[in-house]
Amino acid sequence: MPGLWLLSGFAHALPEGIINMPSARLLPDGTWFFDYNFGNPYAIATTGVTILPWLEAGGGVTRFRGVPGMSNNPVFPEYGDNKDKYFYAKALLYNETKYLPAMTYFFNDPSGTGLFQGHGGVASKKIGPVDLTIGYGSVRPSGTFGGAKVDLWEGNRHQFKALLEIDGNKYQNDPYANQSGLNAPQSRFNYGLQYDWKYLGAKIAHQGTNNTTLFEGYIKIPLDDRNLLPKGDEPDRYRKITPRPSVAQWENNPAYRRQLIKVLIEQDFRDITVKFDTDRRVLLLTGSNHRISQMSRAVGRAVQAALLLCPIETDEIQFTYVDKRLPLVTYQFTDLKKLRKYFNGQIPRADVKSSILIEHANPKGTANPSDAMSDSQQLAEVDSVLQEMQNEDSARQVGFATAITPLGVFAQNFEDYSLRLAPDLYTYLDGPGSLQYALNAYLGGNAWLFRKTEIKGGLMFPMAENLSSYGVVNEDPGLPTVRSNIPLYYTKDNLKLQQAVLNNYQQLGKSLYGRVSAGIYELQYNGFGGQLLYAPQGNNWAVDISADQVYQRDYNGWFGNNGYNVLTTIGSFHYNLPMGIRMTVRAGQFLAKDRGGRVEFARTFPSGMELGAWYSITNANDSSVYGPGTSYNDNGVWMRIPFDFLSTQDTRNVGTINYSPWGVNAGQMVTSPGDLYRLIDGPYRYNLSENRALDRLADIDEDPSLPELGGSRNVLNTPFMSLAEPDVVSYSKNFFKGSTMGNFLLGAGITAASSALDRSFYSWAQTNGQKTWAKNLTNVGNALPYAGLAAAGIASLSDVDRIADTGFASLMSTGLSVGLSYAFKYGVGREGPDQTSNPYFFKPGMSNASFPSTHEAALSGSIAPFAKEYGANWLYSANIVTGLGRILGNNHWFSDTVGGTLLGMGIGNFVWNFSTRPSENAPKVFIHGSGIGVSVPLH
Repeated sequence: MPGLWLLSGFAHALPEGIINMPSARLLPDGTWFFDYNFGNPYAIATTGVTILPWLEAGGGVTRFRGVPGMSNNPVFPEYGDNKDKYFYAKALLYNETKYLPAMTYFFNDPSGTGLFQGHGGVASKKIGPVDLTIGYGSVRPSGTFGGAKVDLWEGNRHQFKALLEIDGNKYQNDPYANQSGLNAPQSRFNYGLQYDWKYLGAKIAHQGTNNTTLFEGYIKIPLDDRNLLPKGDEPDRYRKITPRPSVAQWENNPAYRRQLIKVLIEQDFRDITVKFDTDRRVLLLTGSNHRISQMSRAVGRAVQAALLLCPIETDEIQFTYVDKRLPLVTYQFTDLKKLRKYFNGQIPRADVKSSILIEHANPKGTANPSDAMSDSQQLAEVDSVLQEMQNEDSARQVGFATAITPLGVFAQNFEDYSLRLAPDLYTYLDGPGSLQYALNAYLGGNAWLFRKTEIKGGLMFPMAENLSSYGVVNEDPGLPTVRSNIPLYYTKDNLKLQQAVLNNYQQLGKSLYGRVSAGIYELQYNGFGGQLLYAPQGNNWAVDISADQVYQRDYNGWFGNNGYNVLTTIGSFHYNLPMGIRMTVRAGQFLAKDRGGRVEFARTFPSGMELGAWYSITNANDSSVYGPGTSYNDNGVWMRIPFDFLSTQDTRNVGTINYSPWGVNAGQMVTSPGDLYRLIDGPYRYNLSENRALDRLADIDEDPSLPELGGSRNVLNTPFMSLAEPDVVSYSKNFFKGSTMGNFLLGAGITAASSALDRSFYSWAQTNGQKTWAKNLTNVGNALPYAGLAAAGIASLSDVDRIADTGFASLMSTGLSVGLSYAFKYGVGREGPDQTSNPYFFKPGMSNASFPSTHEAALSGSIAPFAKEYGANWLYSANIVTGLGRILGNNHWFSDTVGGTLLGMGIGNFVWNFSTRPSENAPKVFIHGSGIGVSVPLH
């Protein structure tokens, strides 16, 4: 259950930890693991993912063996042993070097019950066969801990290690320690063995705390490996060499054109059109491929065949990739001699790349693919070829494909009539049990009624579920029950119509798409609505708006409604970051008629696996989760699993698992019957970004290690401290040079002089602080530093070096400004206006001191590099807003805000001078996606 939250339970170090204690090691980027360990009295199930090369996150369930749960609750008398859900995160701060260790920060269980909350830092250093670890934790573990892993033997994918650690957990402070027998720990020393083989591993260890044995097993799945299972169960690419016709022969004899159509059908292509532009000598093709998951691989299959069968005089081949009968992307191959050599393995991809143009399909161009796909003559010719193939080989169903995977059986015929028989799993968290679930059998598919209109539908039957066993349905008197009544849809164990909807898709412009839908959207809602999507060519963003009038269905699961209806309108902005990461911000009216926003982050790995999380904030106060007087903001995670990842044949079928919160009504969205962004997302956004547009074009992995970033600061791929190390060394060397100290003294003088106005602003704040405009100003001012930090982070990911360098300098100066402001607070110890009316009362060592304003320091620290780089000093006007807000909120004296502003401004200017603008005579270090470069002036 990936999320953003390390340790819980009795023994929870996970595969890269020691026994009970964590190390500074993370699993390789993109590794998804499942871990189960048992060390009396705890049994712990965990799943997690290395989301980024420096970030691992996950969660699971801890079972307290022998400790009954909800024993006094008559609603759940058979709950069994007590259980606790938890979340964790582990961030690598610094990569190990020759002399310095790897350093990691972790935190555990920050929300919910918080039974095993804790955080801390840990360092690990490999010295020969010994991997040493030392760390310090707060709460759990508490104080110093450490240990070692010793390599005993290593063979082909096999490893044996000896484990020894000093346990830092104070088990006597654990929940239910008296009942579980942990109230009198016997020893802090644990020892054991670890065995690893490829994707599997296990540990066995002795725990000194209560003289018990721990058993742990885990599986590690590499999400970066798209060929986890070899794809041997599929047709080979077309390789047959036959005499090619001239243009005249091609035009006069349709057999040549029909032969190409036949080959494309055999390669599982649909929506096929074949035309030849005699004036320009261009072969024009369209097609979709229901089986091949990667667009560039499908295009390569089609173009390889076209090269072997097209007229001899052909100068160019254009192939338009189609999905849902919408022309999406056009590949133009302008140098066929190079392309032929590339497919034959004679030249690398780099040599042919410049002769391939890729752009959105143009519905108004001279070779309009939409018109070609609707051409009755083209359609009739394809049907005729298909009929001939069926007559030639009556023993098999030509144009019919099946896929059998661990997650279902799929069938699809030539005309895109598809069928799916598969299990559907829905899971819910935060409910009365450790996990609420519903496992349904689903039988459904889609068919095209007209050229642009499909019908999608399916039946479901509950096979195993525990939703209906919970007699209490969360109800919030302030909100309609738009989702919290989900158990009522399972009280009747009958066959249900899960979906029956009509979708009409249209391409309205080169980058503009539309959809209109009507029918049964999902188990709980039917209705009608539509969506518009604009995804501009060459940009990493897209916007869409959807509006749906929906009606809540009754609990029988067929055609009745229960009376509730709502118009949902959601606008969405999608922004694509490097490494397959997408950020989406949504705003509008949700199912419970609440209004607000939702933020989503997701990463798509090279295997096609997608992991994502969402968080919603609306104007509703949803007390259905934690009871009256509380409010819950909807959040959760999802996982999209491509079935070709688990199959011996390539397939585009995808399954989704959602971990949704139990009984939440606020921030809910209706399931889209055909989301246009998802339609564009696969073939366009992911496959056309980050150099993947030509990946596997020749059916091989030409470039397994493509650069992921265009900017010069790879903040997604490198721990921040490692990335910042060269700059920090530069800052420390230059701090006492030039006018740095002079500027510091000048700032101190201005701040001291500004204290003369402290009492005046204090009186003004006492008079106006409770007025509406003042509260609004305070809210805006408090939000600006976070906005500045977010802007710096986004800028640091830019493909433009200047923006990326400035954004990284902004991140550095913000962090230094915040750190120094806290140091000054502790050293100066000034009481704030919320503590005293005397602005000159100082008590060094205070933890909540007033001087300087950290908000102001952070804001001006984030602004200064951009102001210097782009001559935009007007940006500092944001500091006025934040400063006035902090004064009106009775948080700071006037001189606190002046001091904070000058502190951040000075640090920001200093960082900018020695990172984005180093000395002309100094060596320059450039960090970019493909490596590190150094230039040294020779004059």
